[in-house]
Amino acid sequence: MCLFVWFFISNSKQRAVIAIIVDHCIDICVFGETISYLAASVGAGMAAVLNRQDKQILELLQRDATLSVGDIAEQVGLSKSACWRRIHKMEEEGVIAERVTLLNPQKLNLPLTVYISIRTNQHNDHWAAQFGELVQGIAEILEVHRMSGDLDYLIKAVVTDMPGYDRLYKELIKADLFDVSSSFVMETMKQTTRLPLTYTGAV
Repeated sequence: MCLFVWFFISNSKQRAVIAIIVDHCIDICVFGETISYLAASVGAGMAAVLNRQDKQILELLQRDATLSVGDIAEQVGLSKSACWRRIHKMEEEGVIAERVTLLNPQKLNLPLTVYISIRTNQHNDHWAAQFGELVQGIAEILEVHRMSGDLDYLIKAVVTDMPGYDRLYKELIKADLFDVSSSFVMETMKQTTRLPLTYTGAV
């Protein structure tokens, strides 16, 4: 079924009506464009505007990114074409950043996870660019964050063993660092890549 709605999305009441329509129709068009696309485009540049079925799709993909469009469409109650359009729209808008395969570091002989706290006396663009290039070139480094407070940078890395960490350390200190302090993970009590979907805007 295709429902044509001949008005512009101009206020919150109309968006609420559109949300109801989206949840109960397979394909909805406004002047040739899908209603789900237009509804989600309201407030561009801010947090994504997602309806119930968008969140269901994201929840399924966060659990298993290998699901086919057909499998997802069946579980959320959409046609394949409507489901594909929603996924494609969320990819274009950057809601879905990428779809990857998560590997088990234990099986790859990378059993040690280390958090490395770094302080530096260098606070200029040239040093930051060089440091960025350095850490980008070290495969064992998974995350690098510039921090507030006493720390300048916090690094998450995986290594094979203590000699493996020592090699990583020697690579890092090629940068002009004031202090390097490391803590090794003894036990991982929670680890997930699934983000909560309760804080997004809704239509």
